[in-house]
Amino acid sequence: MNSADIQIIKPGTVHIEYGPVSAVISAFRGTTALTDECIQSVNRIKELLQELSLNMKLLRTPLAALAADELPSLPGRMIQAVSLTGDGTMTPLAAVAGTLSDLTADWLIGEGATRVTVNNGGDIAVRLKENKNLRIGVSRSLYQGAMEILEIEAGDGIGGVATSGLGGRSLTRGIADSVTVAAESCRTADAFATYLANSTFVSCPEVATAVAEELEPGTDIPGLRVVRRVGRLRDSVVSQAFDQLSRAAEEALKNNHIRKVYASIQGRKIELTA
Repeated sequence: MNSADIQIIKPGTVHIEYGPVSAVISAFRGTTALTDECIQSVNRIKELLQELSLNMKLLRTPLAALAADELPSLPGRMIQAVSLTGDGTMTPLAAVAGTLSDLTADWLIGEGATRVTVNNGGDIAVRLKENKNLRIGVSRSLYQGAMEILEIEAGDGIGGVATSGLGGRSLTRGIADSVTVAAESCRTADAFATYLANSTFVSCPEVATAVAEELEPGTDIPGLRVVRRVGRLRDSVVSQAFDQLSRAAEEALKNNHIRKVYASIQGRKIELTA
């Protein structure tokens, strides 16, 4: 890989570009900005990417074809998070960005930070200590970049927020503009954002699909159909998609796998909480 591109946005906040990672990292100890620690976190990111590369064959394997044993490593964390969804067609890579965010944030906490955010392309790990709180933007449309504000406090049990849907960095099998999930960890939020976004698929003339590898050669979900384009949907279709998402989300909320869900489909929104 090339060397990292690191830019200081402001004291305590840096932007790091390294390989597939494009992350905005912020860390403070009380009111003290930990700019140097944010810069040094690139070394942790490099270690994690190296471990990913060594295990890529495993990580591209659908859950249904994996052994049940958890691995005491980065792949194990990803497998554990995606396994919570119960969707055997998903691969551990559904939690890759969130896991990288989690482990980078944990490293900064280990360096003495009391408030950390690691925003890895929209998958945001949050670490709050000493009754800290913060406000982060929740995407309502990945196409349009519309945002709303989510307030998180140290006692909320939220350690990560992730978003999936049409127009995102990865392929989606659903018709939602965006599905944002808040959970105890970012890797779990990442896995469930993908799973719940996929749950919104409705077959109708306005929804065009393609086999995943037609849109993304080398995808980890070859043979599965993904959504290529969505036209103007009838209200009944949107309602059906929300019903499907709600049923899937309610099970995850009941089992305490996730804390909150925000979803948007063509201007209509829902919010579900544990």
